This record gives sequence, structure tokens and C-alpha cells, in this order.
Amino acid sequence: QKAATKVGAILLTPQGTVRSGKGEFHWGHDLNKIEADVMDAINKVMDEYKVDEDKIILAGFSQGARMAWGLAIRNPDTFCGVIPVAGRFEPESATALEDEDLAGLRVFIMVGADDNSRIVDGNRDAAKRFRKIGAKVKLNIYDGVGHGFPDNGTREQVKALRFVLDG
Repeated sequence: QKAATKVGAILLTPQGTVRSGKGEFHWGHDLNKIEADVMDAINKVMDEYKVDEDKIILAGFSQGARMAWGLAIRNPDTFCGVIPVAGRFEPESATALEDEDLAGLRVFIMVGADDNSRIVDGNRDAAKRFRKIGAKVKLNIYDGVGHGFPDNGTREQVKALRFVLDG
């Protein structure tokens, strides 16, 4: 919220709808349902507030970042960028990055160097693949950080938002 306020953005934080414990939820694995839920939430905000449709960004942490990757790939004409933090990059298919609209995305990746090697390597691969199709990409691998945000998380989030928004 601090980072969004600093750049003058509206922050929408939909939460997963699958109960995983007392007061805890996750997204589940049905990307079609997740996509419908997130797009519905975005549309409700757009009905209520003045939103620049060319400046909608997806961001998420961990499983939310994995969902952000998936939704950005599925809807490149809806989002100007994606900010995945410590999320696994798992495109649905080998051809998922062939959509030429993906070249218009701005991608700011945040991942801890000490996170799971599959997550770190997957984000490196994502950066390469998005650059190859012409997207603007910033890959940030933070030394001494595991599965989380760097100590200066708000400052990094502001940098990420500015990178994506200042296109």
C-alpha cells in the first residue's frame, strides 16, 4: 500500500478464495476461475473509480506471483506490466510466449538469491524469454534474501511500479 500511495496508484488486493486453514486462503490451481475472479475485481474497481485502462499492473507474491505470471500471459492486452515477487514461472504451454502482444508488457521481477533454485532459475528463464520477444524486463535477484521481500521492500516496489508505469 505504501508503494502504491507513493506513485499515486489504486491498489487492489484480491485474495485467494480456497480455504486452507483457519482464516487462511490460497488461490487453488484453476487458472480459469482465478482469472475470472481477478478480472471481476478489476472491473468492479474500474466501475467505481477513474482508472487509466492503459496502466493496469499485475503484482503478486509467491503463489500470487505465479498467478500474476499466468494472467499476464493470458491477458497481455489488459495489463501494461507484471511485478512477480518470489513466484514460480510456469507457462501453461510451450507456445504461451508466442503472442506478439506480450512484447508490450513491462516486467519487473523480484526474487531472493536464496529462494528455491527452481524459482530463481524459472525467473531467470522468464526474463530471457520475455526479452527475446521484445518485452522490457528488469530482473532483480537480491543477495541474502530467501522466499520474501528484500529489507528495502517498499523502495523496491516503488522502483518496480515506476519501471512499469513510466513505460
